[in-house]
Amino acid sequence: MHVDWDWIKQRPHFLAEELAGDFNVVALYPRSVRRAHLVRNTSAVKRHGVVQLPFARFAFIRQINDFIRTVYALAFMVFWRPHFVWVTFPTLTHPWIYRLIGNGHLVYDCMDDAAQFTTDSAVQARIMAGESELLQQSAVVLASSENLKSKVLHRGASPAKVHLIRNACSDRLARTQPLPFTAINSGPLRVAYVGTVADYIDFATLIHCCDADPLIELNFIGPVTTVAPAHRAFRYHGVVEHARLGEAVAEYDCLIMPFVVNELILGVDPVKLYEYISFNKPIICCRYPEIERFSDFVDFYTTEAELKLVFNQLRVRRTQKYTEDQRMKLLATNTWSCRRDEVIAALAGNDQGHAA
Repeated sequence: MHVDWDWIKQRPHFLAEELAGDFNVVALYPRSVRRAHLVRNTSAVKRHGVVQLPFARFAFIRQINDFIRTVYALAFMVFWRPHFVWVTFPTLTHPWIYRLIGNGHLVYDCMDDAAQFTTDSAVQARIMAGESELLQQSAVVLASSENLKSKVLHRGASPAKVHLIRNACSDRLARTQPLPFTAINSGPLRVAYVGTVADYIDFATLIHCCDADPLIELNFIGPVTTVAPAHRAFRYHGVVEHARLGEAVAEYDCLIMPFVVNELILGVDPVKLYEYISFNKPIICCRYPEIERFSDFVDFYTTEAELKLVFNQLRVRRTQKYTEDQRMKLLATNTWSCRRDEVIAALAGNDQGHAA
């Protein structure tokens, strides 16, 4: 996997934990030397951290880190001979990995449009080249959204090996007693965002809304990976362990996902929307096609004016947008254990295809 095991929990963490009940899973991950923005993700999953040098923004440091990671992965494959090799990012592969896989099966879990994380054209080209080879070499390709499924097919993946496996909510959150809905009073509107505070946050729109309404307070819960602006309405609370998220958001009036809708975001099926729904809070979200299916649960906006209107509407709303029955029905079929079953079915189908 391409993120530190102690990074805030994402799709690779959840799937590794779920699949560990059916497979002998070992997670190889890059171990950051900088631990300030990390949490402690305790887990029964066996894992090995590959130490990475800091200052990876420099190309020669990235090359050293790639070499260290590749050597470690190759040694692991030689001695462990895994049946499945699960890759979460295109640059994690190497020609020797393809040669050493033997009778194993390569699985590419496409959870983001990876090349869109950078504006460096050389890095983008390297990622795209890596993904092109990965799509050809993989026995199974998993896509976390319809948008990504369409893209990997357009980029040359065989339709027979591509499977839509969306994101989900943890079974623990799905089973947790929901927070009681409380109508928003006439005082401050306390809004929370949970997740990585990165450059895809639409700070400009948020600042304009807060300038127009001095009673709005925006709380960011999660690691900060960009230059986050200082504003009288903004509060940065740092990282919180996943088990404490419900406790962390209990005091807030509503939850928000305020992204700049760009090519990266168009491919995102947000874990946070499933989790937001589990918390039973009013939800505000930027609108894009992939998440229209959440319309019964979310107040969408496209423009700054629409976001201001949503904030005003929440102040006078006296009932939750969705019912408890709707909430429970959505969560019942969108947990990570449900996704585990879908993944196992996709892997079993691949084995049958090879046997034939």
